[in-house]
Amino acid sequence: MNSASRTKNKHQRRANIVGQIRQLAESDTFPTEPIQPLLLCPRCNVEMGLLGVESNTETRDLYTFECHVCGGFEVRGVRVR
Repeated sequence: MNSASRTKNKHQRRANIVGQIRQLAESDTFPTEPIQPLLLCPRCNVEMGLLGVESNTETRDLYTFECHVCGGFEVRGVRVR
């Protein structure tokens, strides 16, 4: 495959991806209900932010949350498939 063919194929793949993104953006509907907080801080009852995710075992990940108000941390184990 020559350089011109590779460039053409690359541009076609990009155009396909952009087309797919546009279809998703046009077809997605947004929920009308408010989004529930992921986790509330046990100390100050403010929504915590996700700080990181790390693998614990093959079937479990650890999610670390941080409170932006009091600086507290909360770690939750989540089962993965």
